[in-house]
Order: sequence, then C-alpha cells, then structure tokens
Amino acid sequence: MKHNFRRNQMPSTTHHAIVLECESSPYTLGIFLTERAALDRLEVARRQIVNHNDEPIWFYVETVRCGEVIARKDVPDVTKSQRNEVYATA
Repeated sequence: MKHNFRRNQMPSTTHHAIVLECESSPYTLGIFLTERAALDRLEVARRQIVNHNDEPIWFYVETVRCGEVIARKDVPDVTKSQRNEVYATA
C-alpha cells in the first residue's frame, strides 16, 4: 500500500516493529502508521524466527513521536513447550 506523503512529511507518530536477538543489535522490521500493523508484522517474524532459533529473542513495538520514543510495548514470547502444546492439540 502506498501513501502519498509529501517529501519529509511523515505523520508525527509512527510505530516501529523491532527485533532484538541475544548476540546482535536491535533491528527495525518496518515503520507503520498503526500499532496493530506493527504487531502483525512482529507476529509473522516471530513465527518464522522462533521455530528455527533457540537463542533468546525479544520483539517489541516502539511508538515514536517527532523522532522521540514515547512508549514501548513488548510482544510476549512463546516458549518451546507452549508451542509443542499447541501443536499436540491441533
């Protein structure tokens, strides 16, 4: 989906979907206009990454207003045993 923003005219509040792996720096998966969109992106990444990696990984959304982080929302992690329970009941 494209947005027709004028050059250098982003909305004042954006939501950054961020992943932090144990041995690396945090990286941004995307910048979104709504928190729900950022959470959805992190859910997709969590399903892809967690199943293939045993290292601790943190997922969170930072709310940024005018270049300043004003809030952080952590996405709860699903442990390997919880994933196995879900697959066992399916």
